[in-house]
Amino acid sequence: MDTPTNLNELFEIWQSDLFKLATDMPTEVAYDMAGRLLSCDSDDWYDANRYVLEIFDLVTDLQMAYDPAVYGSQQEVIDDWAQVKKLMAEFEQELVNE
Repeated sequence: MDTPTNLNELFEIWQSDLFKLATDMPTEVAYDMAGRLLSCDSDDWYDANRYVLEIFDLVTDLQMAYDPAVYGSQQEVIDDWAQVKKLMAEFEQELVNE
């Protein structure tokens, strides 16, 4: 697993994670996406970025997407993935504007 060291690297890795959604189960991709940050948890370079934290919160829930205690329906899973993609687009725009 690649460990990012800055926001640009994280974005690039997360983009490739999201691309895998076409072939992989969302929960597996979410596990990888969350793991990218947990593997560098001793650092705090990403803590001030609201997009990173919002995406992390969503994908942490999506790791348990088929747990009925977390999600009541498959539509909720689809909706949250749509939100992750929207936040990724906003995250990209923020990086471009820096």
